[in-house]
This record gives sequence, structure tokens and C-alpha cells, in this order.
Amino acid sequence: MKKLSIIASTLILVACGSAKIISISQADVDRAATKYPGITSEQLVEGQKLYAANCAKCHTLFAPGKFGEKRWKHEIEEMSGKDYANIDSKTQESITKYILTFAKQ
Repeated sequence: MKKLSIIASTLILVACGSAKIISISQADVDRAATKYPGITSEQLVEGQKLYAANCAKCHTLFAPGKFGEKRWKHEIEEMSGKDYANIDSKTQESITKYILTFAKQ
């Protein structure tokens, strides 16, 4: 019983600290298009999936709105440069477009 309680508590704490997966709306696409003309909802969703798949391998995901654009650019560039991250430039660009669309203003 104690083991089950520990597992449940851990799952709750992890869930509370994690970024929530959000649905991409047309308003989000329109906002992204001001920075990235011609971007589609599919591209934003792909960036979201790549963010979750690549970044969650090593640490908790942060909600894109947690930090501003300058901080996110720094973090994405720094993390992408890590050998263990193995993030190519196309993946980095996709993640960046997704994150910066929702970054704190």
C-alpha cells in the first residue's frame, strides 16, 4: 500500500510540474503568421510534438508561456547544441516556431 501511495504522489507531482499539451487554434496560427508568414496549424502541431518528444527525454517540459522570447531562444539554442539532445536544425526550427508562438510577451 505504501508503495502505491508513493507512486501516486510522484505521478501527481510530475503532472503538476509539466507543461499541458494545448490545442492549436486558428488564432494561434494567425499569431504565428505575424512572425512566420505562411505557417500552418500542421506545422505548429509538428513543433509541439517535436518539443514534447525531444525535450521530455531529459527534463520536465515547461509551458511555452512560462518564459519570454529571448529566454526561449537562448534555451532552445543551448539545448539543441548538446550532443545527447541530437536535435537537427530542421527540428530546432520547428520547435522554435511552436514555442515562440506561445512565449510570454
